[in-house]
Amino acid sequence: MNAILTSRPQLGPAAEQQYKIKANAEAFEAILLQHWWASMAQSELGGEEQDPALATFQSCGMQAVSLAVAHGGGIGIARLLEQALEKRPAELPLKPGRSPDEAAAKPGSSGGARL
Repeated sequence: MNAILTSRPQLGPAAEQQYKIKANAEAFEAILLQHWWASMAQSELGGEEQDPALATFQSCGMQAVSLAVAHGGGIGIARLLEQALEKRPAELPLKPGRSPDEAAAKPGSSGGARL
């Protein structure tokens, strides 16, 4: 999945952040596509045992195709992720266990129960 990040140009801080968002959104979409296609291929086999070498070959092929599709525009998931992540203010990084609303709440305000 790191193939998307290999040819990385020198960018300023804002452009660097945008580049990382785009690259990671594409990588996520590629992983999702690969998983979907692997599930479809498995259901097509109907639970039959498969030669391990063939399974490895097919997995590599699905990974390559998934990366190419995602890098070429995909099915729109990467674009949606990019838009959502670019709207989130950079000064409000999410921490595990906190919702975006809790992260945006001012410290000391009664913003509900903490998780």
